[in-house]
Amino acid sequence: MIASHKKIHFLLLKIFLCFFITANAQNLQNHSNFSKFSTSDLKDSIVHTIEKNALATQPFANEYLKRAEKSKNIYTVYEAYQFLGRINYHLKNYTKANAYYDQAISALKTQYHVYPKEVVFLLKQKGQSFLDTQQIDSSYYCYSKALDTLKKYRLNDLLVSIRSNIAMIKSEISDYREALHLHQQNLKFLKRTNPENYSSYNKYDVAYIATLLNIATAHRRLKNLDSANIYNVEALKRNQQILDHEKLAPQIKSIQHKLKGHLLTNQGIISFLSKKFDESLLHFKAAKNIQDSLKIHSFSLECDLYKGKNYLMKQEYDTAIYFGKKAIKGFEKKYQFSSTRNLLDAYLLLSNCYKKKEDYKNANFYYEKYRQRYEQVLDPQKIHVLNSIENEYKSSFLKKSNKVLEKKSFFLLLIAILLLTTLLLGYFLYKRKAYKNKKAFETLMLKIKQLESRKKENKVSTNKHSSLQIDEKTVHIILEKLSRLEDNYFFLDNSYDLSATAQKVGTNTTYLSAVINHYKGKNFKEYMNELKINHALLTLKENATYRKYAISALAIEFGYNSTLTFTRAFKKYSGLNPSEYIQNLNKSI
Repeated sequence: MIASHKKIHFLLLKIFLCFFITANAQNLQNHSNFSKFSTSDLKDSIVHTIEKNALATQPFANEYLKRAEKSKNIYTVYEAYQFLGRINYHLKNYTKANAYYDQAISALKTQYHVYPKEVVFLLKQKGQSFLDTQQIDSSYYCYSKALDTLKKYRLNDLLVSIRSNIAMIKSEISDYREALHLHQQNLKFLKRTNPENYSSYNKYDVAYIATLLNIATAHRRLKNLDSANIYNVEALKRNQQILDHEKLAPQIKSIQHKLKGHLLTNQGIISFLSKKFDESLLHFKAAKNIQDSLKIHSFSLECDLYKGKNYLMKQEYDTAIYFGKKAIKGFEKKYQFSSTRNLLDAYLLLSNCYKKKEDYKNANFYYEKYRQRYEQVLDPQKIHVLNSIENEYKSSFLKKSNKVLEKKSFFLLLIAILLLTTLLLGYFLYKRKAYKNKKAFETLMLKIKQLESRKKENKVSTNKHSSLQIDEKTVHIILEKLSRLEDNYFFLDNSYDLSATAQKVGTNTTYLSAVINHYKGKNFKEYMNELKINHALLTLKENATYRKYAISALAIEFGYNSTLTFTRAFKKYSGLNPSEYIQNLNKSI
């Protein structure tokens, strides 16, 4: 009996406070006479009227803040700033709202470990405020920090809610697959969670049905219409079971009716996309009945938009225009990012309708509104700005593991790229060298043929016009004797320098040098090197035994004291080094 009297007393107090706030809001702002209210009464009045009349509630929240600061109670100060944040949010003063949320977070900064749930709530409110003002990067930042806090303090009762908010952002930037993945995670969590441990998941399945609706919506946006239909029908079935419950509390009943309106709207959209236009309109009619009977309007604009689309497909253009304009009027009033895509759809709907009616003036008018709105809100840079934010604000565990994996992956990728590049470069160089060697060998074979023919002719020619100050007879003698020395391979004897050769020929070094320069076209050293290499080329070609010798042995055999000097000379005069020449000979002979 006493408990019943207390309930009646509390109900009367709430009615009085609501009436007082609504009727005397202006007077309160002028006089601020709150002495008759206890702090507890102030809080109750704010909680129960903040969403109905935010402006009238503001003086009460200001008074509550004064008392909270005076009491120096951390939690009461947090509540006051949180109330003021919510009031300004409802008044669409989003910048002020976020400033109050920041002050509320600051009030709790030394007590995060005591009030982590409150911090998550504030971050969630900030995230919604940023999303409504189309600041999706800041919104994602807030929700991600909230998710980090949830995981840190294991606050599973808020996990579904925050993950749904992140999924909503993913949907708004058209990342429907990631949104679907997040909703599926929520469904798994809800199915395995005991209702007593999860405040939002009760025997009336509010969170469960909402999650099924979200999954159906994500599938619908991905054009997986069969899957979308399965999840939506399952949600409708469970929703109806609950609404058929005889002892359903009014608050729960209201929530379930609202869910049913959203589910019927979604079913109508699925039917429209499946080209079942009459069936689609029936679902929208059922949703409209809920809207009219319970004054619930959260799904009415989407109904109007898709009614318009249905009538466009049915070629009833005037009716389509009527519903399209209703949708536009509503969406333009909603300063929310989540309304933007539907607003763009509505502009296109009207543009297409007027085009069908050959009213190109209005068609161009709405198309221009579509284009301007698209460029204003859906700038590709804004849509994809989450790439960097997402990487930065993943959960702490994921960030650490991702960094390690990213480093490993990066180094492995770098090593793979370097290895592949090295192999390709090596292969390219090998093929290029092989091609060059082949060409050089072919050229060399022609040269060797010429050497062999000259050797057979064995003629000494002095026909070249001489500008030497040496008589022709002396020149002929020198050339004749050099030819005989060449036939005897004198150049293989390292003792034959310019002086020894001149003495052997029977002339002086000046005459010999002049004759070699003029008739051979090179100095004495080059002349000797060329004779040695030409001899080596012919010998290696004609005698396979020499091709089995080591390069060092060949160097000595062909008149060189050093392997390096022999190799350099061979390369210079033939274009190949000795081993390459031998390899080509072995292949071709």
